[in-house]
Amino acid sequence: MNNTLQDARLSFKARGLLSYMLSKPDGFKFYLDEMTKYTTEGKDSIRAGLKDLEKLGYVRRYAVKDQRGKIQSWELDIFECPSIHPESGFPDVENPTLLTNDIKTNDKRLNKYIAFTSNDNSFVETYLNTSG
Repeated sequence: MNNTLQDARLSFKARGLLSYMLSKPDGFKFYLDEMTKYTTEGKDSIRAGLKDLEKLGYVRRYAVKDQRGKIQSWELDIFECPSIHPESGFPDVENPTLLTNDIKTNDKRLNKYIAFTSNDNSFVETYLNTSG
């Protein structure tokens, strides 16, 4: 865990939150309201810390759904070392910048939405070769 605490990408808030979560037994359920009782941080601060930990691969959050697909709750996987998300092979595009006409291609649909700095991106090559 010492390596985790030395990860300079983590804020002190995120390090403390991760340390607290890792100190609990496996299978422990974390509830936001309950967590605020053991810290001076508020709900928004804890959410921000969790988001940072998720972004860096220390926390994975996923929905638990009923038979009809309605979300019943959220589960967390906590990792001492950053995890690679095998189910997420695409970059995080939460707020993508929309640029125009930066790709040299005849596919005008692609030019409207995405700009790449190079054409050696295998996804783009596959897209350009299969869409037509």
